[in-house]
Amino acid sequence: MMAYSNSNCGRIFSSGQKIRMHETIESDYQGRFSAVMADKDYDLYVEDMVDDIGQEPNIHTDVFWNSKDIWVRNTNDGMVIQEHQNPIYYPSSPNYVYVKVRNKGCSPSSGNDQLKLYWAKANTALDWPISWNGGVVIGGIPMGGPLGTLTIPPIASGQESILEFEWYVPNPADYSSNPNPWHFCLLARIESSNDPMTYPEGTFITDNVKNNNNIAWKNTTVIRINPDSPSIGAVIGVSNPTNVAKNYSLELLASPNEPGKPIYQEAEIGIEMDDILYDAWERGTGSGTNFLTTANNHKLIATGNNVVIDNIALEANGYGTAYITFNFLTAQLTGKQYYVYQVIQRDKATNKVIGGETFEIKKLPRPSFEADAGDNKEIERNESITLQADDINEDAVYNWYAPDGTLIYIGTTLTIAPEITQQYKLEIISDLDGLKDYDEVTVTVNPYRIISMAPNPVSSLLSIDYMVEGVNSAYIMVLNQSTGASDNYILNTTQNEIALDLTTRPTGLYSIILVCDGEIQDTKNLLKQ
Repeated sequence: MMAYSNSNCGRIFSSGQKIRMHETIESDYQGRFSAVMADKDYDLYVEDMVDDIGQEPNIHTDVFWNSKDIWVRNTNDGMVIQEHQNPIYYPSSPNYVYVKVRNKGCSPSSGNDQLKLYWAKANTALDWPISWNGGVVIGGIPMGGPLGTLTIPPIASGQESILEFEWYVPNPADYSSNPNPWHFCLLARIESSNDPMTYPEGTFITDNVKNNNNIAWKNTTVIRINPDSPSIGAVIGVSNPTNVAKNYSLELLASPNEPGKPIYQEAEIGIEMDDILYDAWERGTGSGTNFLTTANNHKLIATGNNVVIDNIALEANGYGTAYITFNFLTAQLTGKQYYVYQVIQRDKATNKVIGGETFEIKKLPRPSFEADAGDNKEIERNESITLQADDINEDAVYNWYAPDGTLIYIGTTLTIAPEITQQYKLEIISDLDGLKDYDEVTVTVNPYRIISMAPNPVSSLLSIDYMVEGVNSAYIMVLNQSTGASDNYILNTTQNEIALDLTTRPTGLYSIILVCDGEIQDTKNLLKQ
C-alpha cells in the first residue's frame, strides 16, 4: 500500500506514505493502490496540482485541468518567470510552453524518455485522442493537434527538469465563428518504455489524467483586470462528446482554500449562455441553485458560492458556450489581487466530473468611484422628469433599468414620464476594467391633485380644477387656518371641476385640501377677502 519506491531507498516515510496510511485507517482502500514502483527504478510525473506527489490515482482533487507544471509565456522567459499567460497570436514568432517533469524514484531517469505536448480548442469535455491529435476538424480548421515532442534529459532522484516548446499559436481569424477564438487547452504526456502508463488509457481524458501521473492537463484562462489591458471574462465551451443525448450540470465555485474575501462576494459573476446551451438547459427544466435570472433570459448572476446550472440536456455531439464575466463592485472592493474560480462539468447520470476550466483573476489596484443617480424626485401625473447620473470622469457605460430589470436607456441622462411611483436603477460600468457600481432613485408620482383654483384671493365663488381619476371617493375640505373650522364638499369622481360659494366665509387664510379614499393628497393656500 505504501510502495512508492524500491525498498533499497525506503529509509523514511514520505508525505505520500503518511497520506496512504491515514486513508487506509479511515476507509477501506484495500486493493485500490498497487506497488507500482516494484519493477522500475524511477518514476517521472507532472503535477496535477500544487503538492501533488505523483500518487496514482490522484484522489486529492477533482480539478485535473490546472497543472502548475504547465505554463505559457508570450516570450521565452519561462525558465525564470513560471507564471501562466494567455497565448497571443504572432504571425511570424512563437509563444513558448514550459513543462516541468519530476522524478520521484530512487534512480536517475534514462534520458531516453519523451515528453509529448498537444493542444486543443478549449472545452469542458475533451476526448482522447481525437480532440488532441487533429482528428476534429470543423470547416477545414483543426480543433487540436500535436504541438511537439522533446526528449527528457536524465533527471536525478527527487529532482526536476523544465522543457521548453515553441508554439506558433493558431490564427484567431480561423475561429472567427467562435466567441472565444483565443482559448486553448494543453496536454502533456510522458511516454517511456521504462515508465509506462500505470492504468490503461480510455477516451475519458479526466480519468486518464487522474489515474496516470505521466499525463497533465492545462485548461486555464487568466483574466487581468486593469486599465492597461482590460478583460472581464472569457467564453468556455460546454459539449456532449458522445453520440447519444445526455444531461450535464455546470458547477461554478471559488477556490475553498483561498485567503481573503471570495470573488463572489467582491465581484458580480455573470454566466451568459449562447442559444444552444440555453435551449439545452431549458429542455432539462432550467433548474439550478445560487443564481438570479435577469431580464436577459440567457444571463444568470451568481448569488453565492457553488452555483449549479442543472440538467443541461445536450444533443449528441452538441456544443454550446457560456460567457463568464467578473465585474468587481466598488462597494465590495478590497486590496486582494488574486482569485481562482472553477467551472466543472458533470455527467448527471453518474455525477462524474467530465472536465472543466480554471479562471485565474488578477486585479490591480485603482481609484474607485460611486454611482450617483441623484436625489429622489416627486412629480405630478402626466409630467415628465429627467434623471441625471453624475459623471465618474472616466470612460464608462451608464445603464438605466426599470423596476422589472429591463434595460431602458444607455447614457447619463434619462427622461421619463411614469404613471405611478417607480424605482429606477443606475448601473455604471467602467470601460477601463469593468469595475461596476449601482445606485437607485425613486420617482414618486402624485396621482391625485388640485390642478388649479381661481381666483385667489377670492371674495365669493371659487372654481377648483382637480384630478381624482380612479379613486372610490373624494372631497374638498375648506379649513380656516385661524379657527380650525372646516367644511367638506363631496366631489364627483367622474368630473374634474367644482365651484364653491365662499361668500359667507370670514376673511382670512384658508387651506384647500383634497382628500381621496380617506387620505390627504394635495393642499393649497387660499386668501378670503
